[in-house]
Amino acid sequence: AAAMAETAEIPDTEGGEALTRSESALAENIREKGSNAYYYAHGSRAGEEKVVWDGNEEPRFLRREKVGSGEQKSAKLRQEIPSYGWYDDGKRVKVIVDFDNVEDLDADAVRVDFTERSATLTIEEEEQLHVLTLSPLFAAVDKATIKRKPGKVWLTLKKSDEEADWDALLVKESSS
Repeated sequence: AAAMAETAEIPDTEGGEALTRSESALAENIREKGSNAYYYAHGSRAGEEKVVWDGNEEPRFLRREKVGSGEQKSAKLRQEIPSYGWYDDGKRVKVIVDFDNVEDLDADAVRVDFTERSATLTIEEEEQLHVLTLSPLFAAVDKATIKRKPGKVWLTLKKSDEEADWDALLVKESSS
């Protein structure tokens, strides 16, 4: 550290001012490369507020910020769809759900997710999710599709075994 106190001139390679030996490598790097210097970008400068750790390890409240619209979807109220109709249509099973003004909703607001033995119909309104969960299904299905008609959603389940008759939509739980 004592060697840094010497003052000897070092010629500048870019035709600027000569450096003195007492100038640190940090200052030399910043002087030569300006705002492109690594140490300039990551170092503190005179007059800037410096963040100092207070040694306190406990979490603490920093600030509250408003989230802009579109940045984060708020949690929507989930409501189970209470009633529906269904029938066996040969190679398919059809489920009909009454839902006022479903035709006015965006195309992606009505969707179906399915597995071999379950199907979930979701109708998303601005503040609510309306959900119909059908599980376990009476038998396996290969495909699930939806159609929207005025005031109704038609859920079509394609049977894995197209010849099988469905006596029920869902497997009845045994009471043992």
